[in-house]
Amino acid sequence: MQWVDQIWKNLLRNHAHDSIGGCNSDATNRDILHRLEQTEQLSHSLWNLVVKELATASCEEGDLFVINPSATAWSGIIKATLYSRTAGIELSHHARPLPFSVLERTQISGGRTVQVTVQGEKEVKTSALLPLAGRY
Repeated sequence: MQWVDQIWKNLLRNHAHDSIGGCNSDATNRDILHRLEQTEQLSHSLWNLVVKELATASCEEGDLFVINPSATAWSGIIKATLYSRTAGIELSHHARPLPFSVLERTQISGGRTVQVTVQGEKEVKTSALLPLAGRY
């Protein structure tokens, strides 16, 4: 709740002077813009934290988490970037397969790591596991 309080305080600080009527200085306008930018950043951070907590509480390994933030039901196409160790993936909802299209497929190198050996340091390829963000 501390974040929500801070977000509201930042918003309300912008209404405490003559900025509503447009009769304030450039410095005041810069302060207002800065507070609005801070408020937007805090809002995005809070959103990310809430979604992460929801996904962590309701998902298992390999699940894709999709959330509808609106107050009404939504139907449409979801565009998402998925990372998988295998070429073939399946999507399902309540054990029913979901149709999907792969728009682009890119092989991503697992990266490189440095191993210390008797002969010195040696750079080798390594694989990295990038888990999905949640559940669908």
